[in-house]
Amino acid sequence: MTALMFYNVFLTLAFLNVLPGRLAQVLEILVCLYLLTFLKIPRIKTLGVVGLFLYILLVLWSIFIILNGGFASSYNIVRILTRNQGLLCFLMIILSFQFSHPRYLNYIFSFLYQWNKVYLCGILLFIPYLIWVFRTGDTMVAQTRFEALHAYIGGGLIFLIIFSYKFTYKQRKCIHISALISVICAGIFARRGVILLYIVTYMMWLFISLSNQSVSKRIINLFKIGILVLLLLYIFISYGEALFPMLFSRLTDDTRSFTELELIKDFTESGDLMFGRGILGTYNSIIESAIPEDRAGIETGYLDMVMRGGLVYVVLYALFVITPLVCGFFSSQSKTVKYMAIYSLVFIFYFNTASSNMSLSIRYFLFLYCIFI
Repeated sequence: MTALMFYNVFLTLAFLNVLPGRLAQVLEILVCLYLLTFLKIPRIKTLGVVGLFLYILLVLWSIFIILNGGFASSYNIVRILTRNQGLLCFLMIILSFQFSHPRYLNYIFSFLYQWNKVYLCGILLFIPYLIWVFRTGDTMVAQTRFEALHAYIGGGLIFLIIFSYKFTYKQRKCIHISALISVICAGIFARRGVILLYIVTYMMWLFISLSNQSVSKRIINLFKIGILVLLLLYIFISYGEALFPMLFSRLTDDTRSFTELELIKDFTESGDLMFGRGILGTYNSIIESAIPEDRAGIETGYLDMVMRGGLVYVVLYALFVITPLVCGFFSSQSKTVKYMAIYSLVFIFYFNTASSNMSLSIRYFLFLYCIFI
C-alpha cells in the first residue's frame, strides 16, 4: 500500500506542477517495477467453484486487454506501464487478492488515517493557490488539480467515513473535517461528482449508524438530522449562489450524456462495442474542441471499461462482483463485512455514474479488498 500511495503522490505532484513531468514519470516507473515484484499466482481455493471460474475468466480477459494495447513503440510501452489505467491497474485484481485477509484490516485503517492527515495538509497548502488560479479564469486547470489531490491522496477518505466507528472521537472529528473541507472545495470548483460522492457516502453512513440504535434514540437522531438538513438547505439556497457561483451556473447542466453517446456511436459503428480497443483504447470525440479527436478517458465508469475491454468485460466484472455483495449484505453476520459491502456499493454507484472507476489508486485497491473479503 505504501508503494501504491507513493505512485499516487508522484502522479499528484506532477498534476500540481510541483514535480517536472519527466522526473515524475521516472519515479512512477520505479514504483511500478517495484509493484510488479509482488505479482504471483494467488491461492484461489477460497473463492468456491463459481467464484474461481469467474475470477479466472476476469483475469484472462484483463490479460487480453493488456495484450490488445499496442506494443508498437517504446513510448506506448512506457504509457502502458506507468498510466494509472495501465498495466498494473488491470493486474490489480491479482495483486490485491494476495492481501485480501482480515488480518490486514487494522493496518489499512492506520495507514489510511495517517495519509488522511497528509491529504488534509495538502488541501490546506494548495487550495488557496488553486482558488487563485480558478478566480483568474484558468478554471479547468484548478478543477483538474483539485480532483487529482482529492482522488489520489485523499482516495481513502470515503472508506474512513464508513468505518469511522472504528476510530476514537478525536480521530472521527479529523476524518469528518477532511470531508467537510473536501465538500467546500468541490463547491468552489464546481465538482458536482465529488459532492454527490459525499452525499451518497453520508447517507449510507447515517443508515449504518441509525440501524444500530434503539427506536427511541433513532427517532431523536432523525429529528436532529432533519433540522440540520433544513438548516443546510436554507444556507445553501440563501447564500450558495454568492459562495459557489460556478456550481450554481452549471448545477443542472448535463455534461455526461453527450460524451457517452459519442463513445457508443463510435464503438457501434466500428464494431468494437463487444471486445473494446485495449488498454490504450480511445474514442472519437469533439468535446474538447470543435475538431474530432481521439479521447483517452471518459468519466462514466462502465463506459471506460467498455472502451478497453468491451461489453464482455463489463458483464464478467458485474458477475464477479454481484455474488460477494449479495453475500456481504444478506448472508454474513459480520458487521465489518456488511460495511465493506456498503463501501463497495458506494464505489460502484459513484464511479459508474460520475467518474472513471478503475485506476492504480488506493480507492480501487480498497474496493477489490472488500470484494475479496
